Amino acid sequence: MIALIDGVIRLSPDEWDREQAIRVGLLLRIRRFLKAILCLRNYEDTGEAMFALSRLVMESAMNLRYLLFKDDPEMYAVFVTSALRADVDLLDEVEENIRQRGGTDEMPIEKRMKSSVLRYVQDSGTTLEDVRSSPKGWGPSYRERLREMGVNDAYLYIQSIPSSAVHGDWSSLFRFHIGRREGGYGRSQPESIRMDGLLNPLVAVTCGVIVDYAEAVHPGNEALVRSARLLQATVMEAEEGSGDFVLEDAQSDGNE
Repeated sequence: MIALIDGVIRLSPDEWDREQAIRVGLLLRIRRFLKAILCLRNYEDTGEAMFALSRLVMESAMNLRYLLFKDDPEMYAVFVTSALRADVDLLDEVEENIRQRGGTDEMPIEKRMKSSVLRYVQDSGTTLEDVRSSPKGWGPSYRERLREMGVNDAYLYIQSIPSSAVHGDWSSLFRFHIGRREGGYGRSQPESIRMDGLLNPLVAVTCGVIVDYAEAVHPGNEALVRSARLLQATVMEAEEGSGDFVLEDAQSDGNE
């Protein structure tokens, strides 16, 4: 899977416009987190971390798939501006603190923070005004995105269940840190995670996204599409053989 992503990225030139930068950036993010999962499997007590990373892989894959599905320049723009709202909010707070002190006395750290945010916004190809007027999110809810793309609820479960490992809620604590004792609770051995059960759905989904990406960005590259579909079919066959829940809609047919 990692080699396949590397091959996809090498098809692009060294410089991209902003939309392609977003697409490649999401592929690089998926690749990095998949590599991290593979590294963590060699150590004990890393199941929770792998669970959390699997959620980030799935989110990045679905974000990329939705952007390809919508093919809307405005959505790419909002993807950028909505993400910068926190940075501009920080800039506004720093400037307000300076104004409250008379407007002339800037501390060195404030100068650095202002310069950093302004450079970040400029390098992102947008303006402070566009960021301030941007919505908080760049698209509909995750569930609505899945519904628009016509994929099944299995994606939602693969996204939502590992979210417990990201947020550290009771489900994650009980699964990986504590357990029942006669008089209450105590420290416990973490649940073991089957690596194929964790990775197979991620690989199947990512392969489907690579097919979408290849058809949108590199139309006519049948070799890339065949490679992604072959890997996906192999993983899906393994899942079916294991009796686990199968992502029936992991592969895009390009008509969703």
